[in-house]
Amino acid sequence: MAVGFAESELTCRPESSTRKEPRAFIVVHRNKIVSHPSQKKLEFSADELEGLGKLNLSAEAEEYHHMYLGHDPSGVAYFAIDIGYGYNGDEKFHLHDVRSLMTECTSRVAISRAGLAVAYARWHSRTKFCSRCGTKTMPHKRGTRRICDNGHTQYPRTDPVAIVVVEHPEGHSLLLGRSQKIVNKNMLTCLSGFVDFGETVQQAAAREVKEESGILVDRVEMICSQPWPLGRGGNHEIMIGCYAIATTTDIFMDPEEMDVVRWVHFRDIKRALQEETTEFQIPPGYALANSLLTWWVEKKSFKL
Repeated sequence: MAVGFAESELTCRPESSTRKEPRAFIVVHRNKIVSHPSQKKLEFSADELEGLGKLNLSAEAEEYHHMYLGHDPSGVAYFAIDIGYGYNGDEKFHLHDVRSLMTECTSRVAISRAGLAVAYARWHSRTKFCSRCGTKTMPHKRGTRRICDNGHTQYPRTDPVAIVVVEHPEGHSLLLGRSQKIVNKNMLTCLSGFVDFGETVQQAAAREVKEESGILVDRVEMICSQPWPLGRGGNHEIMIGCYAIATTTDIFMDPEEMDVVRWVHFRDIKRALQEETTEFQIPPGYALANSLLTWWVEKKSFKL
């Protein structure tokens, strides 16, 4: 199953990097990606960083300098640099929101790395003080951690989210919905929610479906997962894709959280995936919901 933000191809070797090895840099400015004039290349060599103009790396930006992201298969070490407010805005370079890159850039690998860079930059900007003693923290282990004066280590936060394709008991439809937070009022997607303390992923999936739709489910299975650097509130999330069979069919939607929840037939989901209908839209290809819906349609097509 092809999953958007799971394709950075970076493996972490935080203790093995040396200054002599080849390096590439992804530059972040106020949670946006700085790109080359072509608007296609999102990575800089050490020499190319000089072309960004005057950087005030002795001020706020230095605190986040060189956040290690990992090594690619060829051995190049990738780093993110948050230049913060030290960038004078050279007009020959461009700034991109990561969400806009999802539609503008054809390389899922490049988008995944850009998302990881922004996620690290956001985490650093929100973890300036120790959660245990309140003292100031500084980057540690080349930006993969933060540590305070008392030696307490802060680790990047990842919030687990269960997202579920719920199949009708008769097998012909899926339960889709739209929360009130979704701006696109023509969008339908899989139901989802955060995993609470003390829950398994399967329990969280069943609970969220019941809370949002009133539907009870059985046989919850985990199918796939996807890192999601653009989570709610700006946090990094791990989306855990699940599949479940409904044991009830009457919908009792939570009107305080959801705009709509309904059963959608196989043929209509297939048409939406192929962009052959204007009745409703589904999430784009970089979203895990799209991968789950594609997986279910292909699974059903094979059986039909």
